[in-house]
Amino acid sequence: MEVKNLNGYKNQFLITDKEKTVFQSYDYKIAEFNNETNTLKIYSEWSYSNTTMRHFKAFINTHTTFNYENKAQWIKEIKNNNNIEVQ
Repeated sequence: MEVKNLNGYKNQFLITDKEKTVFQSYDYKIAEFNNETNTLKIYSEWSYSNTTMRHFKAFINTHTTFNYENKAQWIKEIKNNNNIEVQ
């Protein structure tokens, strides 16, 4: 298991192992991408700060196979993609 800062930002973490990559902001797990099954779990609802959402977008676009352009597109993607789960 490896833990490092997301793009060098303090309190924004990537936790990786062979199977998955987790994005954590401060003490909260935000999302988990399973590299083997190409599935994404998003934890909590859309009550993140603008800063966390900016880092979430970077995580999606650089550490998963999904693409986040804007919030409206992303909500549509969540509804239409069975590989994305919101918990």
